[in-house]
Amino acid sequence: MNKIAQSQKQVSHRQEQEEILKKQRIADFQEICTTEGGIRAMKWIFTSTGYNQSNCMHNPHTGGLDASSMIFNEGCRTIWISIRKYLSKNIRSKIEI
Repeated sequence: MNKIAQSQKQVSHRQEQEEILKKQRIADFQEICTTEGGIRAMKWIFTSTGYNQSNCMHNPHTGGLDASSMIFNEGCRTIWISIRKYLSKNIRSKIEI
């Protein structure tokens, strides 16, 4: 097998593995969100990551933008964005209110 074919096979295998993991994560989050406790926990994560809050932070001393706080907040929001892509629209509507 030549190197190009071998490389394509590796890419294909990696994509298959990623798809399997994606389906498993969707099933896992679906299972978590079937209980009231699961929805409460997801709401806590949603709120704690600040997804629904402004990412623009001001320095109270200078009145200017606080870049380090904004970067930190975006990092927190990224956690919810990573989870959110595995949730159905129905589940998101129960959490993101």
